[in-house]
Amino acid sequence: MSLFFGISQSAVSSGTTGGTFTVSGGTVTYDGGYTYHSFTSSGDLVVVGSGDIEYMVLAGGGNGGGRFATGVFAGGGGGAGGLITGSTGITTNTYPIVVGAATQNSTFYGATAIGGGTGSGDNGAGAAGGSGGGGAMNDGTASGGGAGTAGQGSNGGSAVFPTNGGGGGGKSGAGGNRTGGAGLAVWGTTYAAGGLGGISSQYSGGGSAAANTGNGGGGGGTETTQSVGGGAGGSGKVIIRYLTT
Repeated sequence: MSLFFGISQSAVSSGTTGGTFTVSGGTVTYDGGYTYHSFTSSGDLVVVGSGDIEYMVLAGGGNGGGRFATGVFAGGGGGAGGLITGSTGITTNTYPIVVGAATQNSTFYGATAIGGGTGSGDNGAGAAGGSGGGGAMNDGTASGGGAGTAGQGSNGGSAVFPTNGGGGGGKSGAGGNRTGGAGLAVWGTTYAAGGLGGISSQYSGGGSAAANTGNGGGGGGTETTQSVGGGAGGSGKVIIRYLTT
């Protein structure tokens, strides 16, 4: 069984609005007069007939920054995966869906959500992406955050001297001093939040994001000669919904 939008349903793979519009693919749930097809891995949406749909395309979040450090180090948080919502009419066809792993793009029906940028693990800026990765603090040098993609996410935050990595950008806001940018609630669930920037006093790697959230991973941090990794970004997700009749 899978839980989605507060409704428990078997992992079935088809839904219908009647004899003129039949849709199959993904895990199907029902809530508030809508049918939802949720894809947590790549697959096909198969449509017979014509109808109107809404969709969410979420890319994989960026990994947090890490490295083999020889002094004060705080990695940047990973940027959130790009998040796109929209609506369209569709007709009889098989529509391929790609769900990205960490840092990877997700696609549906011509919409491409860009994978989140990796947080910096050296003196360079965080990587650009759906949302940008945060900058790193590396032996006294603070780097800036990466750029987000317009309409999909926000910029990563800059590292702050002497101990803090910048947070990854989120769908609804830029990364800050360690803090990740805010995500966005879509149909009752929040996705695409930026990863937490590292702090040198944590002496450990960054935390990993949950699967299918598109959130960024956390940056590592240490003040000794130590290898600290960044946390993995959360994989993406694609959801299609339409009115149930």
